[in-house]
Amino acid sequence: MRYGITNILRSLPKSIALVCAAMVLTLSICIISQSIVTQTQSLEDVYSEYIIETVITDQFCIEETNLAMNSKYYNIISQNLHGIRDYITDIKIRSSFSSNYTYMFDDKVERELGGSVVGLTYLPDEEEFKHEFNLMPLYDESILLDSRPSCIVPKRMMEDMGWEYYTVRLRYDKQEENEFVEFNIVGTHEGPDNIYCSYESFNDELTKGTVSIYSFRFNLINSKYTGEVAKILKFYFIEPSIVGAIRRELNELKILFRYTFVMPKGNLDDVVKPIESDIRKLKIAEPFLFVLSVATGLVVSFMSTKNRKAEFAVMRSLGTGKAMVFFEAFFEQLLLCLTGMLLGIAVFFAIYRQNAVLVVWKIAVFFVCYMSGTAISVLNVALVNVMKIMKANE
Repeated sequence: MRYGITNILRSLPKSIALVCAAMVLTLSICIISQSIVTQTQSLEDVYSEYIIETVITDQFCIEETNLAMNSKYYNIISQNLHGIRDYITDIKIRSSFSSNYTYMFDDKVERELGGSVVGLTYLPDEEEFKHEFNLMPLYDESILLDSRPSCIVPKRMMEDMGWEYYTVRLRYDKQEENEFVEFNIVGTHEGPDNIYCSYESFNDELTKGTVSIYSFRFNLINSKYTGEVAKILKFYFIEPSIVGAIRRELNELKILFRYTFVMPKGNLDDVVKPIESDIRKLKIAEPFLFVLSVATGLVVSFMSTKNRKAEFAVMRSLGTGKAMVFFEAFFEQLLLCLTGMLLGIAVFFAIYRQNAVLVVWKIAVFFVCYMSGTAISVLNVALVNVMKIMKANE
């Protein structure tokens, strides 16, 4: 090792050149890796920030409301068919207005509901029903997507009862066979005497599965899932087509295909395709750098040792084994490579500072590739024919 270090210092200009070669390769790999990481993060940001709202329409892609859709379609959400809940959020399913209900609080006085009951899975904004909605402090919007019976009642109704009760019993019509169902009051609204219930409990407890869905829409959690979601929706809905084809068959719910899903991507492809193209080009360039590393290690080691064959032959003739000759030459290249790598990494962090992302495994691959080329060249020196070299120098 002392001999190797002495030889490095003795041939300082050559050693500096070898260090620079390793540094440039290391820096190139770090910069390409950083570019891939940066571009990939940019792509993820575009996908996560780009909102795609999927809307279920009639078979002609005209009507988005008043769909008169069988409530079985809610099973797609409630039963998480094909794992669709893993890809979507902001699920907005709503029923039509349903009237002829009676209600009572714990005072046991049965009253007729002047308005209607609506089942929904979300907290409406003021624009949809032309009045404001407010949830109680202990609840959030997800309660309406829950299976537990919950509802939002008129604020006036709570005021009339002196804010003493936080449950209400509802019954469809006045027929005795229709039992009262208790709902937790989770919020109030400023509008007329309508009660808004969580869709699942409304559908299962009050209407016994006969209610029709008025509207059905949701957002994608991430716009990169458009393919996965479209694949799932094709089991239940018609895919939009410029030819306007209508499927005369049953879907997975055993219902005729009558509705179409619309998933407008807008200019998403125009944004992501250039980024994806850049990432592909960078990933293609990476393997060539690793191949270049092998070649560089081979060439620089060969150039460094080609004029030292006589020196190694003397070492061999004095009793130095092949392994020791190999180790001496290899150690020199190893030390120069490590020095170049560390300098390359230091320059990389100096350029990118806090945004630098060091992909360690790629540096490790570069090191293995570079030293593999070095080993091939050094092995050729270690196996030198001593007698042939000595004769050539006579």
